[in-house]
Order: sequence, then C-alpha cells, then structure tokens
Amino acid sequence: MAKRKKAKAVRKKTKAELESPEFLDRSERQQTVARMSYNLCDRLSQKRRQFITDVGNDTWVDRWDGSDDEGEVKFERESRRWDKLRDKFLKETTDPLELHCFACYWNWDGGSSQMLRVAKHVYCDAGTALRLYWLSNPYWYQEYRTLGDCSYDNEREVLQILWTIERRFKRDDFATKRFPFDPTPWIRDDLAESAVHKMPAIMREPIVAGRTSKRTRQPAETA
Repeated sequence: MAKRKKAKAVRKKTKAELESPEFLDRSERQQTVARMSYNLCDRLSQKRRQFITDVGNDTWVDRWDGSDDEGEVKFERESRRWDKLRDKFLKETTDPLELHCFACYWNWDGGSSQMLRVAKHVYCDAGTALRLYWLSNPYWYQEYRTLGDCSYDNEREVLQILWTIERRFKRDDFATKRFPFDPTPWIRDDLAESAVHKMPAIMREPIVAGRTSKRTRQPAETA
C-alpha cells in the first residue's frame, strides 16, 4: 500500500496574534455565525436529530454496552450497520435540513469523503454549502491551480469539496437557499492577494434565507 503523504506544516499563531483585539473580534463573529447555522438543527424532531448525530458523529457509541465476552465482535458488527445506515441516508434523503445537520454534526476524523457527497448532493442547500466552504479554510488551498499540484491526499480531498461548491455557486445550482450564512467574518483580502486559484466573488456573498430556486430538481445523490 502506498504511504500517505503528510500534510504540510501549519504555522501556529503567536500569543500576541491570538490575543489581539482584531483576532478575538473575528473569532467571536465567526462563532456567532457558525452557531446560528448549527442551531437550525433544533427544527428537527428529537428522534430525527438523534439519528442524524448517530450517523454523522457516531454518537450511538455512547449508548453501546460491550461488557460481554463477544463485545468487540458485536461492536464491529454494529459499526458496519451504522456505516450502511449512513450510506443509505445520503443516497435517499430529500430533506435539505437533515442534510444540513448531517454536515454540522459530521466528525471530520472520519475523513472528508462524506462531505464531498454533501457538496454534490442535489438537495444540498446553498447555505449548507457556503458554511462547508468557509469552515474548510479556502485560503489555505488557494496556492493550488489543479488537483495535481497538491501532493497531500487529505488536502486533495478538501480541494474537491471547495471546487465542487464553487462550480455549483457559479451555475446557481442549488434548489433552495433556506439556511442563512454570512461569510464576512472569514473574508481576508490580505490572504487573497497572492492566490494562484482565484476565489469566485460569489463565494463572498451572504446567503439570505427564504429563496427557492426555479431550477428543476433531479433525483437525489446515489454515489
């Protein structure tokens, strides 16, 4: 098996940077926007919200009782069952809110492939996609002109998510724009100056809730 390449090193912010008023204000505004987006999931019934967290964040593990002698075998069997439920959910859901909450609850320790499915999903709301875009740190990836320019497997996967979302926004390829998201606290003109890959201007525009596109819906994602 080919050895996965490690991601490039990230420069850590200095104590002065982390304590600067500008950084603290930006962080607070980001948290406020992200929290508002996350709180949309309160609209789900308790039962559906529990299911979404189970398939998105493996919270079913918290209820697992593996105290008997066959605990490990049963746990593996249960894990496979939830993997199948997750796959079935992404193939069959037609509810933009449930898809939004799946993205909010997703545990990225499980990789980014499921988020690529969300980004491509026909029922992905524009607000869901914009949230996913900005929380994926697009400025970090603007040095790449093509996927081939990126030597790191994990970053290449995130690039696919970012560029999929950009293409959909440029085509106005979202059936709904129900979930508000304002990217303003993440926008950094100073970071965009040296970009190789130029971010489309539309990615900087906030989503205002309530719009439904006239685009005809197609069957849900089946990959």
